[in-house]
Amino acid sequence: MHDIEKFVHGFTCFQQQYFSEPQNVPDSLRAGQRPATLVIGCCDARVDPMLLTGSLPGELFVVRNIANLVPPCTPQAPPGVSSAIEFAICNLEVARVIQAARVVCRYRGGCVDGLFCAAAAILAACVSAGAAA
Repeated sequence: MHDIEKFVHGFTCFQQQYFSEPQNVPDSLRAGQRPATLVIGCCDARVDPMLLTGSLPGELFVVRNIANLVPPCTPQAPPGVSSAIEFAICNLEVARVIQAARVVCRYRGGCVDGLFCAAAAILAACVSAGAAA
């Protein structure tokens, strides 16, 4: 089977399993996303947070990139990861943030210490903003 056919078949199976009948779609998914957990994971094709955790659609909010990087929140930083973290914490109000890291990651070798503290800074800013409201 060609790759594109495999993807189309997989998507068809997904639709049949989760969305074939209206009663198969949980009310929580119809109402919008309300995941309890943000997972910052590696984009390695062998590591899928949904499969690893046995989660169902809607249970995780997932951000994936090379080596689970969370760049410092500065005006020069690309907004992708930090904006996803901010959205998950401030808008979706996730209860927990998990950085799913592999023990051996060859991309992490050159990373700077403190690169991951941006998630904590964003969380602190959102909690402060929520407390002030």
